[in-house]
Amino acid sequence: MSHDLKTVNREKNIAFSLNLTTDLEKSLIRKLKEEISPGAFICHHHEINKDDIFYNIGLTTPKLIMNRNKRPTIRFIPIRDVFSIKIQKKRNCYKIQLPTRSNIYSDFLMKQSSLISKAENALVSATAKKLIRLPKIQNGLNPFKEILFSLNRLQEIPINQINQRYKSKPWMVRKYLNFLSGMDYIVIEKEFIYPGNNLSKFDLQNQNGQDDILLMAELLENGLHFLKKEMKINILAPYLQLSNSYYLPAAWAGENVAMNENDIMSSMKGIYPRFKGHTLYQVANYMYEMTKENIFETKGDTYIGNNEVLQTYLSNFK
Repeated sequence: MSHDLKTVNREKNIAFSLNLTTDLEKSLIRKLKEEISPGAFICHHHEINKDDIFYNIGLTTPKLIMNRNKRPTIRFIPIRDVFSIKIQKKRNCYKIQLPTRSNIYSDFLMKQSSLISKAENALVSATAKKLIRLPKIQNGLNPFKEILFSLNRLQEIPINQINQRYKSKPWMVRKYLNFLSGMDYIVIEKEFIYPGNNLSKFDLQNQNGQDDILLMAELLENGLHFLKKEMKINILAPYLQLSNSYYLPAAWAGENVAMNENDIMSSMKGIYPRFKGHTLYQVANYMYEMTKENIFETKGDTYIGNNEVLQTYLSNFK
């Protein structure tokens, strides 16, 4: 939740006036802290004309960061551009009307969710070549791998052969092909598919190369939203959520932190409040798998982030 966001009279519109002789921004932010949240801050403003000004307002939200190497700390994380207000200059005062607290809270949750999605994208960019080596993720992406690797070898495949392969779920074949076509991995012409530009650049026949890993890592990175939302490849979720529940607090701390399984589970509940949760042994197993691929390192009974992963994550997550 945002920094003590006011919840009384949530459906009531908030309106007030400020004297023309006051410092507008100082008075405005003081009033917003009183009415909305002590964590309110001004992001930016723009003038429509000499009498109308729009202000974009952000809210900070407190986050507890566990670190077994140090004491736990609380960081106030800025969530920018949560809502906007219009200020009208009248003859003797500024007239200001805010959205309802309920609308502000809903917009805050949407912005926070967007920030978490952005963090996941940054994490996948930093770890795709490692994630794609995990057997469960390989299995989840196997239909795409079968199509792409076979097409790279054969140069054309009749669509009816793919339909036959997945005859128990024919509706999925069209989704597979539309996705791959939209990313220019394949070209669909009548009843056949052919290699697209983004498939042709990989040499999958070179057994000593890394193009197979690079192709599937690129697919995972560029197609993450589709794979999660449209294809419902749910095996991605625990790896993304657990690793993000470590690396996002580490980003807020500005350094790698030391967490155990319980710390990561607690962090996960704060970042993904709708998540139903894993048992401790499941978390330990997922973390073991990711540690084997150097997404994490172990130090005693805690996990430490990979420095290269963290730095790439930080550079992508701005």
